Amino acid sequence: MTLTSEKPHVVVTGFGPFRTYGKNPSSKLAETLLDDPEANGLYDLSCQTMTVAYDEVTRCVGDIWNGPSKPDLVIHLGVHHKPRTVHIEQCSFGLGYCSGDVKGDVPADHKNPFFTSSETITSQLDCVKLAQVVYEKDLGKPDFLVVKESYDPGRYLCGFAYYASLCHGADRSLFVHVPEFDSAVTVDLMLRVIKAIIARALEQRRNDC
Repeated sequence: MTLTSEKPHVVVTGFGPFRTYGKNPSSKLAETLLDDPEANGLYDLSCQTMTVAYDEVTRCVGDIWNGPSKPDLVIHLGVHHKPRTVHIEQCSFGLGYCSGDVKGDVPADHKNPFFTSSETITSQLDCVKLAQVVYEKDLGKPDFLVVKESYDPGRYLCGFAYYASLCHGADRSLFVHVPEFDSAVTVDLMLRVIKAIIARALEQRRNDC
């Protein structure tokens, strides 16, 4: 594996509103990251918000990977219900997408359209090490926040988007589940977490070259 440029091309996505999340924290983080001078100085950064719809996510993920510049790292962000907990997802699934999206639709045969012969695809990035180094070294082990690996991104749009990206580049794809913001877990703190994950993931890729 080699990075494509001295200034890595990094793509970060969030999701729009769905169910009880009128303002999705993942889209807020993607928007905030795009305006961050430090991140823009380090990376060729592209951030976008995806509609919580299977057809839209299929199109967006395809565009990310089939564009003129292949990304060095793709990180999809999504919200989950676990307070003060960040999950870095190690794998995702190609089948079992039975829950309707914001349009009320489900994918044909409840299958990811990028489905291969592998029902489960695992990121080649080591999420155990990633979570450990971000939590311990970059954040200083805050007692009010958990950062850990996970092996179940769910079978809704989060897992759906992640599997699609893993099909295109398992060596450079991640999914991060973030909590809702509160008095301790602020936008600024979570931005710091995401920036640390980006830096450490790219470090892993360089070390594997």
